[in-house]
Amino acid sequence: PVPTQKDLELTVDNFTSPMGYQLLSVSGNILETGIIRSNTTLLNVSNYAAGMYLLRLDNGRTIKWLKE
Repeated sequence: PVPTQKDLELTVDNFTSPMGYQLLSVSGNILETGIIRSNTTLLNVSNYAAGMYLLRLDNGRTIKWLKE
């Protein structure tokens, strides 16, 4: 898992067009949705409680991350 306290930095290799994302709890509840508009994006996650979360991208990739 990727640990963070405030911002989750996303870097998308071979970025060609905007891509949707979902931030989810480990139980699958959607907490936030949005669109990545560049190859590097910062998502502010400071409002979330400490714990494990998932980031699902529209390209099918899912990333585990840890809010400290």
